[in-house]
Amino acid sequence: MKKIFTIFFILISTSVFAQPTIDGILSDGDYSEISSFSSGNDGFGGDSDLGGLVYYADGTNMYFGIKGELAQSGDNHNFVIFMNFSGYIGHSAGTALPAASSTIFAGIGGTILDFEVDFAFAFNKGNSSSDFYCDAVRYGSSNNVIAANFEGNTTSQSGVPASFDPTSTTGGTAGNMTIAFRNTFSSNTDHGLEVSIPISTFAGVTNVQNVQFFVGIVAASGYWSNELLPDIPISGTADGSGNFGFDPNFQTAAGGNDLFTGAQPLPVELTTFTANVFDGKVKLSWETATEVDNYGFEVERLKLGDRSKESEARWNNIGFVVGHGNSNSPKEYSFVDDSPASNVVKYRLKQIDIDGAYEYSNEIEVTLETIPAKFELAQNYPNPFNPSTVIKFNIPETNGMQNTHVKLEVFDVLGKRVAVLVNENLSADSYERTFNANGLSSGIYYYQLTTPEFSNVKKMILVR
Repeated sequence: MKKIFTIFFILISTSVFAQPTIDGILSDGDYSEISSFSSGNDGFGGDSDLGGLVYYADGTNMYFGIKGELAQSGDNHNFVIFMNFSGYIGHSAGTALPAASSTIFAGIGGTILDFEVDFAFAFNKGNSSSDFYCDAVRYGSSNNVIAANFEGNTTSQSGVPASFDPTSTTGGTAGNMTIAFRNTFSSNTDHGLEVSIPISTFAGVTNVQNVQFFVGIVAASGYWSNELLPDIPISGTADGSGNFGFDPNFQTAAGGNDLFTGAQPLPVELTTFTANVFDGKVKLSWETATEVDNYGFEVERLKLGDRSKESEARWNNIGFVVGHGNSNSPKEYSFVDDSPASNVVKYRLKQIDIDGAYEYSNEIEVTLETIPAKFELAQNYPNPFNPSTVIKFNIPETNGMQNTHVKLEVFDVLGKRVAVLVNENLSADSYERTFNANGLSSGIYYYQLTTPEFSNVKKMILVR
């Protein structure tokens, strides 16, 4: 039985949902803690500890964090995380790991894990009080090491991030992974190692639907502590501290315990979220790449027209758009806010799963033209014209109402109506309409704007 974590994610070109900040603080709301340490094992002493494993995927990147700390030790303790992707065939479960020619993965050779291993990363202090280093290995389907390298380091153990490209080892498309380490777990149990890495940097993982993890603390020599995630509530036998030592067999040590989490649902991934203004309305448009258990989207609006009262503003639910449930193809959505009621507004989406879980999108801000203070009908332009001209008019708020019924009509000199350009309820805003006189004779025409509170007529000349 596998003692692993199974996490699902999807792959898209970009994500509109919020993302964790890589700073070694693992309390970001995006994360799910998929395992916590509770056995009390402490084989390497109190300065090398595990607290838990957190995970998040946005479709482009995967994010993981190891809550814990590492000792300043001549043994150079490491956090080592093994990964099994469903779309990649790596080293078989139940057989000894091959030894790499260098890095910690030379010393780990001989260890037996109970799940397939495709890639692994090791992170250590390198006996430094400031630097923090990363090594990586890629395993092949012939129980071999394809590549193993030192990848890069950050020069801080206080959460300052560093980025580097791991693809000389991982074999995928070039892209930077980012790491940060905050070695203050003893004073804050949300601190530790935090990593983001593009999914595309892993060879053969472009269509993956799940990933599994196994974590341990290991000395650079390959000597294993008894602190693991998933947490094994039994001791090893290598030394008096209960550590697993060299070349442990975790398939045997696990003793059949069910130490893996349940499958995490696929997120709904937004590839775009945009807003367009027209006739005093705001049209929101968004697209998803794939969906799983998507109940739908609540559309929320925040009015910012009075910046002095922005701190008092509240998000309001202004509508709901039904989702497609489960889909592996792009889906397009839209929503029209007919009455923004402010010249500056923000919008966000609250994506809701069928089970009630939800996640917010990024916010987008929309600036509308200032709401007119009075009715106004402008002179058409150009004038004279042939064959078309633009007529602009303003509609203010009236009697506290956001909408009013508006007519904009065109008449000839005999009073015969020749066109109706507007006949609908409009919100307070500035508008323009184009009048095309194709089919009409040269001469003088009149256009009239009419509302329950206002009426005005202007003259224009059509010249053929």
